[in-house]
Amino acid sequence: MGTKTRTVRKKLIEVANCKETISYSEVAPVADLGERSPVLFQILDHINMYEHAAGRPLLTAVVVRKEDGIPGAGFFKLATRLGHHRDGDDRKLYWMWERDRVYTEWA
Repeated sequence: MGTKTRTVRKKLIEVANCKETISYSEVAPVADLGERSPVLFQILDHINMYEHAAGRPLLTAVVVRKEDGIPGAGFFKLATRLGHHRDGDDRKLYWMWERDRVYTEWA
Protein backbone atom coordinates (compact mmCIF):
# COMPACT_ATOMS: atom_id res chain seq x y z
CA MET A 1 0.00 0.00 0.00
CA GLY A 2 1.48 3.33 -1.06
CA THR A 3 1.93 6.38 1.13
CA LYS A 4 -1.06 8.26 -0.31
CA THR A 5 -3.27 5.21 0.12
CA ARG A 6 -2.18 4.73 3.73
CA THR A 7 -2.77 8.42 4.44
CA VAL A 8 -6.27 8.35 2.96
CA ARG A 9 -7.11 5.09 4.75
CA LYS A 10 -6.00 6.58 8.07
CA LYS A 11 -8.25 9.61 7.47
CA LEU A 12 -11.22 7.40 6.60
CA ILE A 13 -10.73 5.37 9.78
CA GLU A 14 -10.78 8.63 11.78
CA VAL A 15 -14.02 9.65 10.03
CA ALA A 16 -15.58 6.23 10.65
CA ASN A 17 -14.51 6.31 14.29
CA CYS A 18 -16.50 9.54 14.70
CA LYS A 19 -19.47 8.00 12.82
CA GLU A 20 -19.32 10.72 10.19
CA THR A 21 -18.95 10.97 6.43
CA ILE A 22 -16.51 12.94 4.31
CA SER A 23 -16.92 14.29 0.79
CA TYR A 24 -14.71 13.44 -2.15
CA SER A 25 -13.60 17.08 -2.23
CA GLU A 26 -12.47 16.78 1.40
CA VAL A 27 -10.63 13.49 0.83
CA ALA A 28 -8.74 14.62 -2.29
CA PRO A 29 -6.45 17.12 -0.50
CA VAL A 30 -5.46 14.42 2.01
CA ALA A 31 -3.75 12.68 -0.93
CA ASP A 32 -2.68 15.94 -2.60
CA LEU A 33 -5.06 15.25 -5.49
CA GLY A 34 -7.98 16.92 -7.22
CA GLU A 35 -11.45 15.65 -6.32
CA ARG A 36 -12.03 14.24 -9.81
CA SER A 37 -8.57 12.71 -10.12
CA PRO A 38 -8.60 9.15 -11.49
CA VAL A 39 -5.80 8.45 -8.98
CA LEU A 40 -8.15 9.33 -6.10
CA PHE A 41 -10.68 6.78 -7.31
CA GLN A 42 -7.93 4.17 -7.73
CA ILE A 43 -6.84 4.82 -4.14
CA LEU A 44 -10.41 4.42 -2.87
CA ASP A 45 -10.85 1.18 -4.83
CA HIS A 46 -7.53 -0.13 -3.49
CA ILE A 47 -8.64 0.62 0.07
CA ASN A 48 -11.91 -1.24 -0.48
CA MET A 49 -10.16 -4.27 -1.97
CA TYR A 50 -7.74 -4.28 0.98
CA GLU A 51 -10.59 -4.12 3.48
CA HIS A 52 -12.56 -6.80 1.62
CA ALA A 53 -9.52 -9.13 1.60
CA ALA A 54 -9.21 -8.60 5.37
CA GLY A 55 -12.88 -9.52 5.90
CA ARG A 56 -13.93 -5.99 6.86
CA PRO A 57 -16.69 -3.78 5.43
CA LEU A 58 -15.91 -1.36 2.61
CA LEU A 59 -14.28 1.57 4.41
CA THR A 60 -14.94 4.07 1.64
CA ALA A 61 -18.65 3.90 2.45
CA VAL A 62 -17.86 7.01 4.52
CA VAL A 63 -16.89 8.95 1.36
CA VAL A 64 -19.89 10.68 -0.20
CA ARG A 65 -20.86 13.19 -2.85
CA LYS A 66 -21.82 16.62 -1.51
CA GLU A 67 -24.82 16.76 -3.84
CA ASP A 68 -26.73 13.83 -2.39
CA GLY A 69 -24.75 12.50 0.56
CA ILE A 70 -24.09 9.02 -0.86
CA PRO A 71 -21.06 7.48 -2.59
CA GLY A 72 -20.57 7.74 -6.33
CA ALA A 73 -21.21 5.04 -8.92
CA GLY A 74 -17.68 3.63 -8.62
CA PHE A 75 -18.31 2.57 -5.03
CA PHE A 76 -21.37 0.56 -6.06
CA LYS A 77 -19.63 -0.96 -9.11
CA LEU A 78 -16.77 -2.24 -6.97
CA ALA A 79 -19.17 -3.44 -4.26
CA THR A 80 -21.00 -5.43 -6.95
CA ARG A 81 -17.75 -6.91 -8.30
CA LEU A 82 -16.76 -7.95 -4.77
CA GLY A 83 -20.14 -9.57 -4.17
CA HIS A 84 -21.31 -7.05 -1.57
CA HIS A 85 -24.06 -5.48 -3.67
CA ARG A 86 -26.26 -6.65 -6.53
CA ASP A 87 -27.12 -4.44 -9.48
CA GLY A 88 -30.74 -3.45 -9.21
CA ASP A 89 -30.78 -3.41 -5.41
CA ASP A 90 -31.56 -0.12 -3.68
CA ARG A 91 -28.24 1.72 -3.62
CA LYS A 92 -29.10 4.01 -0.75
CA LEU A 93 -30.26 1.18 1.51
CA TYR A 94 -27.16 -0.87 0.69
CA TRP A 95 -24.91 2.13 1.36
CA MET A 96 -26.55 2.87 4.71
CA TRP A 97 -26.13 -0.77 5.74
CA GLU A 98 -22.46 -0.84 4.66
CA ARG A 99 -21.75 2.54 6.27
CA ASP A 100 -23.21 1.31 9.56
CA ARG A 101 -21.04 -1.81 9.33
CA VAL A 102 -18.00 0.47 8.85
CA TYR A 103 -19.01 2.52 11.89
CA THR A 104 -19.32 -0.64 13.98
CA GLU A 105 -15.95 -1.93 12.75
CA TRP A 106 -14.03 1.25 13.52
CA ALA A 107 -15.93 2.65 16.55
